[in-house]
Amino acid sequence: MQFVIDDSEFGTETRHFRTILSVIKWTCKVLGQEFRVDVIGDYKTGHVADPGLPGRLADLNATWQLRGEMVTEGRSELIAWTQQQISGAYGRISSYLDAHEPDVLFVPGGVFGTSGIWFSEAQRRSIRFASYDAGTAGVMIVAGNGIACHLADIPGAYAAICKEVDAEPAMKARILEIARSEIARRQAGTDMFQYQIADGTVTVSGRSSIVLALNSSWDAAALGPHQVFPDSKAWIRHTVETVLRDTSLDVIIRQHPAERFSFGRTSDDYHGFIHHHFGVEPRIHFIAAADPVNSYELMADAAAIVTHTSTIGIEAVIAGCPVITGSRSYYSNMGFVTAADTIEAYDRAIAAAAAGMLLVEASQREAALIAYYSSQCCNWVKTEFNPAEFRKWWGRHLADIGADPVVDDVLRCFAEGVPYSVIQHHGQMQHLQ
Repeated sequence: MQFVIDDSEFGTETRHFRTILSVIKWTCKVLGQEFRVDVIGDYKTGHVADPGLPGRLADLNATWQLRGEMVTEGRSELIAWTQQQISGAYGRISSYLDAHEPDVLFVPGGVFGTSGIWFSEAQRRSIRFASYDAGTAGVMIVAGNGIACHLADIPGAYAAICKEVDAEPAMKARILEIARSEIARRQAGTDMFQYQIADGTVTVSGRSSIVLALNSSWDAAALGPHQVFPDSKAWIRHTVETVLRDTSLDVIIRQHPAERFSFGRTSDDYHGFIHHHFGVEPRIHFIAAADPVNSYELMADAAAIVTHTSTIGIEAVIAGCPVITGSRSYYSNMGFVTAADTIEAYDRAIAAAAAGMLLVEASQREAALIAYYSSQCCNWVKTEFNPAEFRKWWGRHLADIGADPVVDDVLRCFAEGVPYSVIQHHGQMQHLQ
């Protein structure tokens, strides 16, 4: 094992960055007594495989920093500054990997700052990329191979669990029971996140509709997976245009309910954006994050739910509602949603939904339940040993932290590449053995 300090300057708060870096370097002096510690700044600039990557990452990081896609003031300057910083780091990271050729990289993030360079180079060189994301106190997500916030481990975990389920009917019954119970809590707003308003009091349309279930555009989970469209603005505008032009359905735009909380606030003005492009249109219904509407009630009159990466794409299928996506979400290739990779395919899917031709089979609903179990019931790491709760564990002895079964499972995920979801699944199914 060796440690690497990526001292590539990033961000606009230079003093804050340098303070953090000084603490990291001090800590690594202690680690250096037993482990090799390298510093990226010591390496000369090497070959850059993808010259366009820094620009793409700079754009994503600007959206994250500005908490949305729609703020224009200062965006171009921020993107230019960020691109310059990331470009400066790219060649040195490439040189380091040329010199050491690691089997596994463990990197926090995968999108933020230079972590996107590390991820891209790991993919190009077939290096396993382990990562974590910790945005909420008491909960984090990890990945043994891929970007944790994109739930990169879930397709593999889903496949592994499906294989086990095929051989054990009792396991399938238990998994479906656990998944349905969690969905019921989420619909009632009594789950650990409590995003949903439990008792919606507003009737939205009553007519058959296409529902756009929005992500927070700046959330790391939404940064990067767009495939058909360059960003959420283009996705929203094109979808509304297509529904109004090619169908007789209403279109409902549902802002992510987490954006009503302070931690989820966005700078995006979705309502203003829609009004600017479409004016007053009776077939358009916008539901703000704080509006007294439960998102799950929208499925009753929906010809289809259209998603980016939101988990409601799985939940809608479970409820029997067809789902369309133009993104590379973790569930897009599991066989129970209609995944488009071109605008033409996307538009055909909307037309098919409007004609009542998109149907959800019983087997797809069951597959979606297993996907929901894999991603929502087994993948959350519930521990105070995460960056957000540093003050709770910093004084504990390392041996005490290491003895925590949850920490042990996380380390196994990182060391062996076993999806954390699979590890937790085996723990939940022990009583069946």
